Amino acid sequence: MNTIVSNLRTFTHPGGQASEEVELADIFKVPLQFVSNDLKEKNISLKLTLVPGQRAWASRNNFITVVVNFLENAIDALSEKKFADGTGPEIAISSRLEGDRSLIIFRDNGPGIAPENLPKIFDPFFTTKEIGKGTGLGLSICFGIVRGYGGTITAASEPGQFCEFTLDLPASAEAAAKTTPEHAESIQL
Repeated sequence: MNTIVSNLRTFTHPGGQASEEVELADIFKVPLQFVSNDLKEKNISLKLTLVPGQRAWASRNNFITVVVNFLENAIDALSEKKFADGTGPEIAISSRLEGDRSLIIFRDNGPGIAPENLPKIFDPFFTTKEIGKGTGLGLSICFGIVRGYGGTITAASEPGQFCEFTLDLPASAEAAAKTTPEHAESIQL
């Protein structure tokens, strides 16, 4: 019970923490608990493949909020797609290190994002969800949080096949200090 209360506090009070080196495997425990019922109810397979010991420069609580948002968006998208040919809904999360950068990739086999919408997905209040289903703030807020760490988010999609988001974060305080304004400003869609 103490763990549940602690996790809820972490999620509902995302601010107030300075960035630090956080271990990805530790960070992912909390968001996976929050979405576990949705995954089961909607029969969505989750594949988590993180590099052992991989770290990123982030605020623990804010980064948990980012992960929950990406997972909830994927769950919502997968709920809209009808699967055939023996496949089922799947979310794959993987990570890798590239120099002093820590990359986290969220990929689902849902309906994807229409090409005309891809350039707008980080705009505040942009949503393709029905009225009352989304505010259009989730990805915009996530973008701001990740950018605050000296990171970027890129998106790729093939409608009807997949949607993939890559978070590129500094792996340490030293890497964050080397982040140039150009890197923090870049968004590749």
